[in-house]
Amino acid sequence: ATDCTFENNGIGLHWNSTDATATDSHYTGNIFRGNDTAVLLEQVPTDTVLNFGQCVFEHNETDLDNRCSQPVDLSEAKFG
Repeated sequence: ATDCTFENNGIGLHWNSTDATATDSHYTGNIFRGNDTAVLLEQVPTDTVLNFGQCVFEHNETDLDNRCSQPVDLSEAKFG
């Protein structure tokens, strides 16, 4: 998902898969606003770095719940 808005959800984006592979590692330009948890990484079947560059995280209770210790790049993300 790129350039999408995830707003006022329990969980905005939830990865929980053991048998599928990630077709893309770029989740750039998204807006996560007003969610209980913006991004939940429970199980991700690859060790590829997930790129959340240029994403905006605003007013979420939890911005990133990385339960599986997935490599992520938040270097260009904005938090507020």
